[in-house]
Amino acid sequence: MSKCANAADFKAVANQFDRISQKESDEWLPQYYSANIKILLVYLDSAADANQKDRYLDEAETIISDMEEMEPEEAEIQVLKAFMIISKIGVDPQTRGQSMYGSYEATLAKANQLDPENPRVKYMLLSKDVGQAQWFGQSIDPYCPKMKELYDSWDSYQPASEIHPVWGKDQLWQIMQACK
Repeated sequence: MSKCANAADFKAVANQFDRISQKESDEWLPQYYSANIKILLVYLDSAADANQKDRYLDEAETIISDMEEMEPEEAEIQVLKAFMIISKIGVDPQTRGQSMYGSYEATLAKANQLDPENPRVKYMLLSKDVGQAQWFGQSIDPYCPKMKELYDSWDSYQPASEIHPVWGKDQLWQIMQACK
C-alpha cells in the first residue's frame, strides 16, 4: 500500500487483499486493508463521481460487516467503520448528514470503549471535534493542545502485530497545520 502512486495502484492492491482474504477467511486484517483502500478511493480516484464513490463505500461496508461478525470487539474495525460512515456522509452531506451522523458518533464511541488508548480512535474523535468546529465556523484552537499531545505520544502505542493498522499520524499532522 505504501508504494501506491495512484488510484489504479490502490485498486490492484485492494484486489490482492481480496484474494488473500478468500484464502485466509478466518483472518480479518486482509479484509480490513481491502475495505480501507475502498474508502480511500473515494478521496483518491479523481475520476469517480458520486455513484462510483457510493459503490466503493458500499463494498467497504459489506466487508466491514463481515469483519464485525468475525471480530465484534476489535476497535480497529470500528475506527474503519467510522471512517466509512463519515466518507458516506461526505459524498452527500445535505442528504445524509442528519440521518447518518448519529451512527458515526455511536461507532466512534464503541471504538473508544473497546480501546481508548488507540491513537486512531483518539485521532478520529479529535477529527470529529475539529470538523464540527469548522462546520460551525468556530476556532479549532481549543483542540490544538490535544492534537499535539496525541501526535507526540502516537508512537508509544504498540499495535498487536507488525501488520496491524498504523495509519493516522500523517493525517493528524495535516490537521494540526491549521493550529496557530
